[in-house]
Amino acid sequence: MTPFLQAAVTQMLPNAGDGENCAECGFAWDTPGTAAMGLVRDGPQRLGELLDRAEVSAPITGGPWSSSAYVWHVGDVTRAWSERLHSLSVDPDAAWAGFDPDELAQARHYEALPRATAPWALERAVEALDLSLGSLDTDTPFEHPEWGRGTVADALRWLAHEVVHHELDIRRAGSPA
Repeated sequence: MTPFLQAAVTQMLPNAGDGENCAECGFAWDTPGTAAMGLVRDGPQRLGELLDRAEVSAPITGGPWSSSAYVWHVGDVTRAWSERLHSLSVDPDAAWAGFDPDELAQARHYEALPRATAPWALERAVEALDLSLGSLDTDTPFEHPEWGRGTVADALRWLAHEVVHHELDIRRAGSPA
């Protein structure tokens, strides 16, 4: 793992283990960048279908948010990475600002945002990410302000993990009878 991916896993996922896969959701940290982007592209449909079946406002056991809030979160993280990668393509020396996902959730009021709009917003974020990747190779390096050196493939792995992991979180919310 690159310093970026190791720090991301260590800081954001203390229960994810230190192995080749996330201990909770099974995501493989060595997933190729193109395969990871495929998972991200499938995210709006996969998470949207789960959201349609999940309980409307039940907080997820062991998690801070409802199923809808998790979809909003994945959309916001994907949008932030689309902006970062666009910056990397047009101004490789530009500094990136970090953000706290919990503070962003609070500022955006995830629980009050329209449930039906969450998959649409995620799809728009994925489209922006696709545009940002146009001129970047998956081996293109970057320096994250908190997590250190990584590559575009690492960013895509992180985003793919967000989709897979939060898919598991939404499944934990259960389905109505």
